[in-house]
Amino acid sequence: MLALRRTGVVNQAVTANGGGLIMEIESSIVGDVVVLRLNGSLRSREDVRSEFRSHLYRGSKKFVLNFDNVKSINSIGLSALLEFKYEVEKSNGQLSLCMVRDMVRKLMDVTSVYEAFDIYEDEETALTGFIKGLPLISTNSSVSRHRN
Repeated sequence: MLALRRTGVVNQAVTANGGGLIMEIESSIVGDVVVLRLNGSLRSREDVRSEFRSHLYRGSKKFVLNFDNVKSINSIGLSALLEFKYEVEKSNGQLSLCMVRDMVRKLMDVTSVYEAFDIYEDEETALTGFIKGLPLISTNSSVSRHRN
């Protein structure tokens, strides 16, 4: 089992009209990997942009986004994921997803966004490759992409 060193950071994003919680983010650092555990509905770039970029601008290069508690995602949320992946790769980093549930995965499949990411069954599996310096599971492997 991996030992977590928690940052103790929890950010909340609210809708533009103040209508309530959309996304809660818990950040942890495991070795040199930033884990962002998302909780709620990913419906805007702003939902995760601030937290994501704060780590990226501090020099973090390895990210795991945990989707275990993501209830829904829309096209703007999908676009944000692709934007974040581009930003990480531009800085020679890596971004992986884990615990993507059926409803979210189906939308990712339909839009072909799923093919852009390395997606792992659970957080520990996603972290293992980063921490041990192992290469990520190939994006061409249907086994690694659809296990849940």
